[in-house]
Amino acid sequence: MNGDGNEARIAERKAEVLRELRGRGYRVFAVVDNEPFNIETMADADEPGEILFLHADTLFLSPMRDTPRTLRGRDYDITRLFGHAGIPDRVQFVWHGVHDAGSLEGFLRSPMQWCEASVRTDPYGALVLRDRSYAEVAWRRDESPLGFERFGDRALRNGKSMKLDLEEGRGSLDRVLGTLCMHGVPAERLWFNAPVEQLGRDGFRLIRSVFPGATIQCPVDFLAPVIRAMPDRAMEMLHHLGDWGIDRVSLAWATERQHRVFALLDAWGFAVNLYDVPDLRAFLEAALMLPRSLTARFGEAGLLQVAAETDVACMASDAA
Repeated sequence: MNGDGNEARIAERKAEVLRELRGRGYRVFAVVDNEPFNIETMADADEPGEILFLHADTLFLSPMRDTPRTLRGRDYDITRLFGHAGIPDRVQFVWHGVHDAGSLEGFLRSPMQWCEASVRTDPYGALVLRDRSYAEVAWRRDESPLGFERFGDRALRNGKSMKLDLEEGRGSLDRVLGTLCMHGVPAERLWFNAPVEQLGRDGFRLIRSVFPGATIQCPVDFLAPVIRAMPDRAMEMLHHLGDWGIDRVSLAWATERQHRVFALLDAWGFAVNLYDVPDLRAFLEAALMLPRSLTARFGEAGLLQVAAETDVACMASDAA
């Protein structure tokens, strides 16, 4: 709506856009803007007199003025305008945290297609699923960890797909890939995630060579300051990651709140996964930003009900 960037024409252009939208059959019922002059110009263009103007009382240059049908405040929660059925169907949802038999059963009963699980090596040398590393939370004799092979078998038999966090990097990569190959897991049902320092170039390239059709992802939170301050340099680094076989990048929701990071990644054409989405409100905000995928704890905070009401099973099937 800012047109050619000419500051003098911004208000005029916004009024033109309102008329264009109405001409295309849309009904504009609310507008948020921080500049009083913009609101005044748009209100003059609102011939039916049906738009509610929400002044974002933050930073503005034009003098404050009385404008019709205007409310003023610092924050507006527009997510409440969206029902569950309005969640975009291009977003791929991922059930975070399948680390034991109980969470696996919850995922298998859900309409979700993808789950996320952290693969580790236990003190007996077996591949297991475990949320926290053994360095963070010490091993206990009474533990009954969910074995990696059992998890994979149950998921595949139920038509599900797996996002695997390779928390130990190269230490267990060969065994993980060997197990998946032995069980004939289709590449399109696999999604690998690991920090760049854990796998390095050779590790990511190995995954791509063994499973050419899989999704391969790394977190790029560490690049957020570079993306904001030196976007050209950041893009060069991201293209290097693409040469390693990485075709998706991941941002923590707390990092994403620096909206420029997500906006630039999206504009550059990178598929972005948002993770660590803490609650229903954040989930709705994140989904409306249209990332390629969104990882959340769907067993908590009412998110599973959202998944059921949005027919995630069909959505995930289409995405796969």
